[in-house]
Amino acid sequence: MKDEDKTKAQLIAELREMRRLVSEFEKTEPLLKQAEEALMEEAIRRRILVEQSRDGIVVLDENGKVYEANQRYADLLGYSMEEVLQLHVWDWDTQWTQEQLLEMLRTVNETGDHFETLHRRKDGTCYDVEISTNGAIFGGQKLVFCVCRDITERKQAEEALRQSEERFRAIFEAAQDSIFIKDKALRYTHVNPAMENLFGLPLSELVGKTDDELFGEEAGGQVREEDSKVLEGKIVEEESTKPVNGIPITFHVIKVPMIDNSGQVIGLYGIALDSTERKRAEEALRKAHGELETRVEERTAELIKANEKLKREIEDRKQAEEALKDSELQKGAILDAGVDMMMQYDTDLRILWANKTAAAFVNKTPQDLVGHKCHKIFQGLDSPCPGCPCVKVLETGNSENTIMYQADMDTVGESYWHNYAVPIKDESGKIVTIIEIARNVTKQKQTEEALRESEEKYRTQFEEALDAIFVSEAETGILVDCNHAASVLVGSAKSEIVGKHQRILHPPEEVEGEFSRTYKKHFEEKEGQTLDAQVITKDGEIRDVTIKANIFKIKGRRFLQGIFRDITDWKRAEEEKEELEERFHQAQKLEAIGTLAGGIAHDFNNLLMGIQGIASLMLMKMDSTHPHYERLKNIEKQVESGARLTSHLLGYARKGKYEVKAVDLNQLVEDASETFGRTRKQITIHRELADGLFAVEADSGQIEQVLLNLFVNAADAMSGGGDLFLKTMNVTYTDMRGKVYKPKREDYVMLTVTDTGMGMDKETVERVFDPFFTTKEMSRGTGLGLASVYGIIKGHGGYIEVESKKGEGTTFSIYLPGSERKVEKAVKTAERFIKGTETVLLVDDEDVILEVGRDLLEAMGYRVLIAKDGEEAIEVYKKNLDEIDIVVLDMVMPNMGGGEAYDHIRKINPAIKVLLSSGYSIDGEATEILERGCDGFIQKPFKMKDLSAKVREILGKG
Repeated sequence: MKDEDKTKAQLIAELREMRRLVSEFEKTEPLLKQAEEALMEEAIRRRILVEQSRDGIVVLDENGKVYEANQRYADLLGYSMEEVLQLHVWDWDTQWTQEQLLEMLRTVNETGDHFETLHRRKDGTCYDVEISTNGAIFGGQKLVFCVCRDITERKQAEEALRQSEERFRAIFEAAQDSIFIKDKALRYTHVNPAMENLFGLPLSELVGKTDDELFGEEAGGQVREEDSKVLEGKIVEEESTKPVNGIPITFHVIKVPMIDNSGQVIGLYGIALDSTERKRAEEALRKAHGELETRVEERTAELIKANEKLKREIEDRKQAEEALKDSELQKGAILDAGVDMMMQYDTDLRILWANKTAAAFVNKTPQDLVGHKCHKIFQGLDSPCPGCPCVKVLETGNSENTIMYQADMDTVGESYWHNYAVPIKDESGKIVTIIEIARNVTKQKQTEEALRESEEKYRTQFEEALDAIFVSEAETGILVDCNHAASVLVGSAKSEIVGKHQRILHPPEEVEGEFSRTYKKHFEEKEGQTLDAQVITKDGEIRDVTIKANIFKIKGRRFLQGIFRDITDWKRAEEEKEELEERFHQAQKLEAIGTLAGGIAHDFNNLLMGIQGIASLMLMKMDSTHPHYERLKNIEKQVESGARLTSHLLGYARKGKYEVKAVDLNQLVEDASETFGRTRKQITIHRELADGLFAVEADSGQIEQVLLNLFVNAADAMSGGGDLFLKTMNVTYTDMRGKVYKPKREDYVMLTVTDTGMGMDKETVERVFDPFFTTKEMSRGTGLGLASVYGIIKGHGGYIEVESKKGEGTTFSIYLPGSERKVEKAVKTAERFIKGTETVLLVDDEDVILEVGRDLLEAMGYRVLIAKDGEEAIEVYKKNLDEIDIVVLDMVMPNMGGGEAYDHIRKINPAIKVLLSSGYSIDGEATEILERGCDGFIQKPFKMKDLSAKVREILGKG
């Protein structure tokens, strides 16, 4: 119907419907927008998830071409995203052909698939991948969505785990010892074949069992107690005996806890070693050793008894042979009744008759033997047996007997026989027949052989024993035997020992009455005890021994066997060890006292420095006519005396070297001894100075102090005069072995100072280097002389020893390291002070030294800046960097010491001049700082001229 044909009412109705529809559309439009925005957000979230996924995601069309992929997948293949979008699935998959892959794509449905394959990267390398796929229709086109995960590391881990499990299983299965695993309920979960063999049960019957079921309730309880410790996290190792199928077996077991990934104990691992045979062998060896001598004695008695019995049997056989001559009837009775083989032969050795015993040995009757030759019927030989007594009877005409070996016989097999052959002669003395009696002595021979082997074994052990063994008659003490070690111990041949009395083995003081003390004790006290004693050698040397003895009997006679072990060298080593330990403790004590002495000397030198400086300043401003001039000079002398005392302390503390250089020890010895000799005319000095003596790195003043102290000490020991011997020589560290110290591997110069004085007792020798220890009267010394000698030599890297006996004089031996440097000549210093105009930074933590030092330097013309410690010195130097020409730096200060301050200042200005100053000597830290480039060192207390000379010397360098 056309619009113009519609009625007004119809048009109004249509208009109303259109308005309603527009109104509804307006209402739904916001909802549509919200849905569209939600879809957009969901698409963005999905894109983010795809791009951020750790797995590769690729979408393929049904022709195998890439439709879409995330960046992770491109990275896995090693392509750019643009390159990936041009690829087909067969460009990277190595497992299937193109046709197979297309078929797989066509068959993928919405439920998808899950499989593993191998992908090839752009560079040609391959990696394992796990793929999840599902299909979908998108825009009328079928697409396949693939999520690809790189599982290379997982595969490698699985392979490593598999190989580890294979190795463990191979070890587990092949082990000769029992290996097992138990769960937390202590039931066996795994056992190896060795354990199956031990219990004689298959795996199925062992797994799940408890120890109560395998060993019984009592032994199982012991095992549970051990296992409970393992479940607490402990490792248990024990050895015990348990019944296995009713047989006691000794196990050596090690058990460790089995721990899961959370650290919880979930069971235990164990390995059991069957040590039953080892324990039995140990027990058998112990019993065999204890029974050896008893068995030898018993077998000897058995041999003697057997020999006596054999003699009687031979005598009996002789009587039987005589009786055979009486009558044929008697002969027949004896033949049949005897236990021995008895036969009669003609001169061709054919059997004329035989008893039943002989015939029985070859399972025949006596009549069967007649007419046959014995060697044929018994041995199957065509000629007589070697050594046949019957053949010898025909040769000698006399009775013969011998022991014969028979390789094989019908009834007894291999055997030994005692054959006795007797000739029967006619009236003219011609042999007409021969009677042979044969007795089976196989057991007797075996017994004799075993006894011989036992005796030979005992004799070998006796002779080859490392300890000396003497055997004597218990009652008389006469020595009847000894081994080689015994001969070596006393230095005498066995022939010189056997037959002598045992007292010849011991020194006379060890002998009481007829026997030695130890010999008596072995009878009077417990047998088998070990006693200490001494033996005397052929050359008169006394050796320390321990003796263990035991008594045994042979044929009713008692003998005493003593085992002597030489412990002389061991005792001497123990005594030497004790002596070395004592000397080491003494050295430790001296070291501790030396540390204290060094600290005292340092502080005392600082005090003296203040006194010396004040005196020097006062003397500068007055002439010799001033009433106080001499008093001030006396103060300086007292300061010098105090400085000498502190030098002794520093010397003892091994901090006494001031100026070290290569010096000639021979020259120092000559000069010092000549000077000393002029003051002690009553002492004759003998010098034996080696040619070509090594130079030594030393402070010549300190070494002179050592020499003079030793000379004075020697003179005090020779108050009425005597001889002083001085000797030098080159030695090596190998010549110094066996000392309490361990010398370095280098050459040394040795000096010995020997006097013929009164000597010292052991107590004095042990304390001779102690500071303040002296045997002189209080007014004659401080006791620091030898203490400083000890410290100075130690400070020079050397060693000193003393040997002395009361009334036999004393020898001091000194060892100093040799030097390859040439000897340096001494240079004299200026006697007056030298002025200057430069700027000096003076650093010291003592106020008095700062004050005095500043006044001294200013009196010399210098401008002076001061600092009280290392930190302040660095700040002052930074502020006055361009003005300061030299730093006079104390070493020992609080907060920051001189060494650290020096390093900081040198970093600021590597060319700065630095003079070290210390109450300690140049040893130790000062030497280390000098080696790092410091310009000089001055010892407190110093005089004004010494300070001026050092400052000018350093400022004049470079």
